[in-house]
Amino acid sequence: MWRFAESFKRARLDSNVIRIGMSKNGAKYPEVIDFLTEKDGVCSLYIVQSTPLDDGLTLKLQEKINNYLAFALDGQLAKEYPDMAE
Repeated sequence: MWRFAESFKRARLDSNVIRIGMSKNGAKYPEVIDFLTEKDGVCSLYIVQSTPLDDGLTLKLQEKINNYLAFALDGQLAKEYPDMAE
């Protein structure tokens, strides 16, 4: 099962926004959820990419997207954030 990297902190910015990746985000870190929000029962996961994508990062981006899907579909999102799963 895909997991958060242990070295990354989670910070709740307000009641609906959680920034997870902190300083390590984007395609270079496919194991990190960069940004997560919840509003009106809809949870949104975001990838934050601030540098141009080259061929190597494009493959990492594909891996990150697959990890995001696994995080949501395999139940880890609900396990990590049960208040968002209701």
